[in-house]
Amino acid sequence: MKRDIFAFICCAVAVFQVTYAQILYPERFPVDKEKSNLAGRIPLYSPSRCKQNELLYPGDHADDWICDCAPGSLYYPESDACHPAFRRGPCENEQMLVLAPNATLPQCIQNACKIDGQVKINNVCYEIGHAAPCQNAHLSYVLGVDPKTLMLDCIKLSASVKSRVGLVDDDDAPLYDLSKVDLCARGCKRSIEGFCTPNAK
Repeated sequence: MKRDIFAFICCAVAVFQVTYAQILYPERFPVDKEKSNLAGRIPLYSPSRCKQNELLYPGDHADDWICDCAPGSLYYPESDACHPAFRRGPCENEQMLVLAPNATLPQCIQNACKIDGQVKINNVCYEIGHAAPCQNAHLSYVLGVDPKTLMLDCIKLSASVKSRVGLVDDDDAPLYDLSKVDLCARGCKRSIEGFCTPNAK
């Protein structure tokens, strides 16, 4: 009986010492720098802190948050603002803002459809955010901007209300799953201004 009580007390002391050490000295434990800014946090929609078409992204520390472009949006230095890709944004009438695959800065190009929010695919104008021309419309696919490539594609709408955001004030605009967003994506302000580190991508 005494031996069992002694063993129990030794185990309890050992567990208490390990727990106490972890609480007081977290820096002794190795931290994966790639995951240090994630910590289960996702970007937030915060219109009181960030500009239009921006989200509040987690930084490297618990209290470190940065406003930057929402998925599918591009930072345009001349306007110092983020604008949805393949929309007019800061461009002239009948133009749209795009980021070419190998380019660093977005540019305004002529919109063959001449209407903001429409794009021409195979000589037909389609509305961004609508099912046409997507073959899997019944599976919630719509025409939108792929947040990784920043090119037009059929993208699946996010089903989670807590972790989705639309880029424009349009009920038909694509919604992006914020739990899978690149924290320093190509075309964002930090990327264009050279503030992205290899661990932040």
